[in-house]
Formats: sequence, C-alpha cells, structure tokens
Amino acid sequence: MTPGSFFQLYFSDTEFDTLAENTNVYAEYKNAGQRGRRWKKTTAGEIIIFVGIVIYMGVHKARIGLYWEESHEFPIHDITHYMSKF
Repeated sequence: MTPGSFFQLYFSDTEFDTLAENTNVYAEYKNAGQRGRRWKKTTAGEIIIFVGIVIYMGVHKARIGLYWEESHEFPIHDITHYMSKF
C-alpha cells in the first residue's frame, strides 16, 4: 500500500471536488478578485496539492519563508514546484 492509496481510504476524490466547489462559492460570495488580488477558480487537484503541502509542513517543520528559500544554506523543499510563494 502506498501513502497515496492509504490517504485515499480517508479522503475520496468526491470530497476534494466538494471542497473545491465550496471554496469557489465562498470566494464568489466574498467578492474575491475585486479587492486588488487576482482570483481564479480552484480545482480539486489544487486542493489535494494544498493539503499535501500542509501535511509536508507538519512533518518538515521550518519557518514559512524557508520552504521557498533557494539558498544553499538551507534544505531545498519541493514545494516550489507545486505552489508559488505569492
């Protein structure tokens, strides 16, 4: 059993679809994108990546900014391949 298949025992694709749909409804309700920050609708795939990053950050604890640090003084985290800092 892989970590991904184990995770899917608890969280189905349908649940991530629901999370994405409700996130977009709430963003629209709050007029996201009309306050100076650009907003585009999120997807279930992006929610899965976000949850994965939160779990990763729980295991590999560091100051938030260090996850995106590209200096050789610190470990390089793969988060930068999946989520930008801004």
